Amino acid sequence: MATLVADPIYHLCPRPEAQRVMQGWETVRSFYAGTLSTDGKSERWFDRIVVDDDTMAADGERVLLLPGTQVDADAVDPDATYLVRRRYVLIAPFDGLLMVGEDSYAAPGFTFGGSAERPRDSSSGRRNVAS
Repeated sequence: MATLVADPIYHLCPRPEAQRVMQGWETVRSFYAGTLSTDGKSERWFDRIVVDDDTMAADGERVLLLPGTQVDADAVDPDATYLVRRRYVLIAPFDGLLMVGEDSYAAPGFTFGGSAERPRDSSSGRRNVAS
């Protein structure tokens, strides 16, 4: 939180119709405190990161373990838990060394199942990354 401006603004768009805007240091802090305490079962992998003097942009994949009640899809069991994958883009503007906020956009729909591990390049043992 020490890397944020005093009045950050976040735009989170998990779906086009479900944009969430958060403004203010305390609002963002509360969001992350809640996310970290309840969303400990997620990982993000970046395929590309682009940085210039005042912006960082990244795209990648997020993998989450979600209860059925939080999965926005047809024919899910609300009492089950699902491994869910989703593509997303993150844009973070900066003012000097402080982050002004974050804009994140997720691709529509989920991919279900599979391993929580990212595929590895068999020759090097490294995780595969899109070029």
